[in-house]
Amino acid sequence: MLIINNASFPVIAMCWHKQYGYGDQEIIEPNESENISGPFLGEMDGGECRLAMPGEISCHEDEDNENGFHVSKGSQLNLGNGDFGVIIWHYEDELVLKKE
Repeated sequence: MLIINNASFPVIAMCWHKQYGYGDQEIIEPNESENISGPFLGEMDGGECRLAMPGEISCHEDEDNENGFHVSKGSQLNLGNGDFGVIIWHYEDELVLKKE
């Protein structure tokens, strides 16, 4: 999943999948983008195999609009589409995972 950070601060993003769990946390600096993958599935041909996550998310400090989703300190963004999704949060905040 491509995460585009249009905020003035770094964000941390992590993909999740209902069946396979959570991927690694990735720091994305201001005005940069990063392709992040889902959870670790195993090894293939001597390298890591991770779940590919489709989609693109743009985040910024403004309210949610056609240009992206709101991210700020104390405001965790959790977007899902059925069995998979992404969590994005301010780099100074602690991640809070909610039990379903």
